[in-house]
Amino acid sequence: MRKEIIQTVIKPYMKSKAFNNKGRLFTKDLGLFQIEVEIQSQRYYKDEGSENFRIKYSLVCSELTELSGWTLSFTGGSISEESSWIEINQQTDTERLRKWLLCELDSMMDKFENLYSVEYLLEIWKKYSNDFQYLFLLMKFKPEQLDEWENDKILEMQNLDAELQELSYEKSEQEKRKDCLDKEMRIGGLQMKIDKILSAKKCIFRAMDFIKCNINSLSSD
Repeated sequence: MRKEIIQTVIKPYMKSKAFNNKGRLFTKDLGLFQIEVEIQSQRYYKDEGSENFRIKYSLVCSELTELSGWTLSFTGGSISEESSWIEINQQTDTERLRKWLLCELDSMMDKFENLYSVEYLLEIWKKYSNDFQYLFLLMKFKPEQLDEWENDKILEMQNLDAELQELSYEKSEQEKRKDCLDKEMRIGGLQMKIDKILSAKKCIFRAMDFIKCNINSLSSD
C-alpha cells in the first residue's frame, strides 16, 4: 500500500516539479540552495498491519556544506499526520489520502517557491546569530552588517566574562566552607552555570573563526 502511494502519487508529482530521484531521496537545484525531500518509513512501534511513512523536506546549501563540513538545513518541515507519521492500513481511504498528499505537496512547493526568500531566512536565523546558517547569509548578502555583529559579540563576551568571574569567586568561597549537606549541591549548581557560560563563549569564538576563514571568499561573490 505504501509503495503504491509512493509510486503512483509522490514520485510522479516530484518528477513533474523537475526533481531528481535516487531511492527515497528527491533533490532539486535552485542555484545557491537545494531542496531535499526524503520519504521516511517507520520500522518500529507501529500497529500490526499498518505501514507508516512521512515526507521530510529541507532547504540546504552545498556551498555552506563545503565550508562547514556539515549538511545544515536553513528551513524545512514534514508532511505527516498528528502522530508524526502517515498511517496506511486496510481501512485507509486511499483516494482521500491521494488528494490530501497532493494538497500537502503543493503547500510544500509553495513555501519553497514563494516564502523561503533570503530575507525570510535572515529574519528567522537572526535569533541564532552564532549559527553558521545566519553567518553564511550575513557574509553572502549583508556584509555591511558584520561590524555591528562583531561589536555585539564583543559586548556579549565582556558580559559573559564578568559573569564568569563572579561565579568563579562564589564557587571558590563555597569550596572553603566546612562540609555540610548543601555544600556539594551549591558547588555543582555553580559549576553548571560556569559550564554554560564557557559553552556560550566557545560558540562565539567558533562563529568569529568561521567569519575570519570565509569572509573574503563569500563577500567577494
